[in-house]
Amino acid sequence: MRLALVLALTFAAASAPAFAQNCGQCADPIRINMNFQASLPIDKDASNAELAKALAGASQPLSDVVSRQCDILAEEYKGECRVVQLSVNTSINDRRIPQFVAPGDRSAQQRVNANANAMFEITPAEAAKPAAKP
Repeated sequence: MRLALVLALTFAAASAPAFAQNCGQCADPIRINMNFQASLPIDKDASNAELAKALAGASQPLSDVVSRQCDILAEEYKGECRVVQLSVNTSINDRRIPQFVAPGDRSAQQRVNANANAMFEITPAEAAKPAAKP
């Protein structure tokens, strides 16, 4: 029984590097999930219009970061990248609420928080090329 287990583990250990070496020829796309966050201070006396503008302003840079990250991944993995799923959320953290402010803290402020979750799909260069017609 132990010999079978040792042989199985030896085979698995020997085949993993071989698969990794040949994986450069894999045609299956690679999927990568990334999360990006930003937190920006905002004036504690900001009006509703200013808050709405701050929320919109916080999400746009994250969308730009996601787009640039796809370019970086395409270059790194030598293939074509596309964003297959993107979720951007924004919120206002009101630090004026007593439970968020330490006793004696007079620097209470509001913050705009933005979070982007993106799933990238990278198609290896060999698979991205159309097959040659005979």
